[in-house]
Amino acid sequence: MKSRICILVSAALLCVSQLPQAALAADEDARISDLERKLEQSLQLIQQLSARVKQLEAGAAAGGETAAAQAPQAPQAPQVPQAPQETAEMHQQMGQMGGMESASAGVPFHGFADVGGGTRQGEPKGFTTGSLDMYLAPQFSDRVRGLFEALIEFDDSGEPGIDLERAQIGYAFRDEFTLWGGRFHTPFGYYNTAFHHGQLMQTSIRKPRFLDFEDKGGVMPSHTVGVWATGKFRLGESKFAYDAFVGNSPSIVDNTLDMNNIGSRNHNASTGLNVGYLGAGGSLKVGGHYYRARVADDSDPADVTDMSFVGPYAVYDDGLWEAIYEYYRYNNDNVISNTGAPTGDHRSVAWFAQLGRRFGPWMPYARYEKASFTQADNYFSLLANGRSYTRELGGLRYDVNPRAAFTVELNHTKQDDLSLPDYNEFRFQYAIGF
Repeated sequence: MKSRICILVSAALLCVSQLPQAALAADEDARISDLERKLEQSLQLIQQLSARVKQLEAGAAAGGETAAAQAPQAPQAPQVPQAPQETAEMHQQMGQMGGMESASAGVPFHGFADVGGGTRQGEPKGFTTGSLDMYLAPQFSDRVRGLFEALIEFDDSGEPGIDLERAQIGYAFRDEFTLWGGRFHTPFGYYNTAFHHGQLMQTSIRKPRFLDFEDKGGVMPSHTVGVWATGKFRLGESKFAYDAFVGNSPSIVDNTLDMNNIGSRNHNASTGLNVGYLGAGGSLKVGGHYYRARVADDSDPADVTDMSFVGPYAVYDDGLWEAIYEYYRYNNDNVISNTGAPTGDHRSVAWFAQLGRRFGPWMPYARYEKASFTQADNYFSLLANGRSYTRELGGLRYDVNPRAAFTVELNHTKQDDLSLPDYNEFRFQYAIGF
């Protein structure tokens, strides 16, 4: 505003200063008439300058708005719809932990690492290098998003390897419906999707043995390659959550579950459903799950099993107490059996219960696991760890800060197969997140 006044005043002074000196010598009437004429010209010039100033100011404001609109914006978390529970909770926890983001690409990058060691009867003792887990969670808009996770770890022979654990791209139509495609954690129960490969995220060092990842001897299809629909519906102060998915049926290769990343070997699909009720301000989740798949092994001719399970689960975590319970009842059918095991239905059961209590940064916890796997069922008898067992586990975790924790853990595992020995195991671990 001050610059505009200065322009107008300067223009007036300029016009006045250019009055011819000869006019001063004229008579009084002629001089006044000449002054009035020049003053009128000066006023017209001032009006023109004033209009031009307004035009320039308007153009500058519009240009500023255009530049601001065209300038690259810092990535912001989408407001609606929200990400499904697995990704949203992960982002929230990592945001609290000070996860870094790539300013140039606007892609959140996070990771986990751990070191530790321990001893187990019949196995090497000493220190271990743990693993390095890295994931990218790009969100290209408030609806298009992705999750890509790579894990670097050592196998049982000590050789390093890189696994693409998750590679999924999704579109969020709304809070009630998000559709993902690719390789994802199979959404059965609670534990498998709540605790991914980052050791810092889960309370215990060891997962329940039957829920471990496929390459670690787990007997559950913890990953699926396919399509997954998920969402939440509000029920007053509570929510109803669901997961429905279809993917490639797994196979058994070298006594290990293979999730068939490049296509189904037996041209069959796996399907599943998980429903849950979220209440108590998000502290409580109770629900049930169902899964089915046709599984063939790598023998010639192949053994084929229709594998399915159903069961309830319950979780309570209010920041002080943590309680988790999951139950799996298997109803497997030996469709084609070349092992001598009878065809037909075979029933098995697996479950665990875990309880922990926080005392400031300290958290003691305990877990009981039990699996009763029928060996007449080809699905379990063909898997290396498909044996019945009972495990008691206890540990103590200390949160150094929100991005680091030290944990010690002891378990006793009793194997019901008399050809396999019982064993005790002690583990310690230091895990970080970034």
